[in-house]
Amino acid sequence: MLHADPTNPRDQTLVSNLRSSFDLTVNQLLLLDWFTYHNLPFNLVNSERFRRLLLYNPSLREEQIPSDRTLVNLLTNEYNRASQEVRVLLRKARSMVHFTFDGWTSRQNASFLGINAHFIDRDWKQWRILLALPALRNRHTGAVLADEVADTICAFDLQDRIGYYTLDNAANNDTAMEALAAEFDFDKDERRIRCAPHFLNLAVRAMMYGSKSDNFDELLAHWGDKDQRSQQVKTRQARALACLVLIT
Repeated sequence: MLHADPTNPRDQTLVSNLRSSFDLTVNQLLLLDWFTYHNLPFNLVNSERFRRLLLYNPSLREEQIPSDRTLVNLLTNEYNRASQEVRVLLRKARSMVHFTFDGWTSRQNASFLGINAHFIDRDWKQWRILLALPALRNRHTGAVLADEVADTICAFDLQDRIGYYTLDNAANNDTAMEALAAEFDFDKDERRIRCAPHFLNLAVRAMMYGSKSDNFDELLAHWGDKDQRSQQVKTRQARALACLVLIT
């Protein structure tokens, strides 16, 4: 804490200036930004040492430190506010709205589906915005993915602005596109763009390890002793990476 002398006018002026420049709302938003950016649990705010750090600010009183529930509510409010701004951007977009979606797993093994919108605004600026990150609690079938994407499209009123989908080559994306095409009446083959980096990833892995790991293990068994096998693996992987460099 700042130790100010209550009888010293200079100290009192300093404290007064500090308090007048401190904005509690901004402080809470900065806290929220820190928690979300680093993917930290909100209950960390209840830590005695963390609170001690916050209270080193002489303008902050203990009762002004937000609880974990307050942070959750603040996050919801910020999401709703930002959603309205995104809706305005999407409504004024110069281009059609294009989509990418893919699965993501947290460190706690919770599964989510990231749904992104891509478009050009009135000022010819290119945007990529995460529209939704719904939890995937069931099997990641194409029907489940399509339902989440369709709900997001409808939630942002984009039914008449749908452009193209860029997705990797997983089988569930094929069935997801079939369901979305039926839902929004478009040609699934025309509107589907295959993800080129995913193609490269599959091709390089096939060159390095074979199309199936069992085939690769069987091939290794015919390559002599352990040192020879190790050298063959390194040579094969180096050639695959060299091909990737030439392609890119």
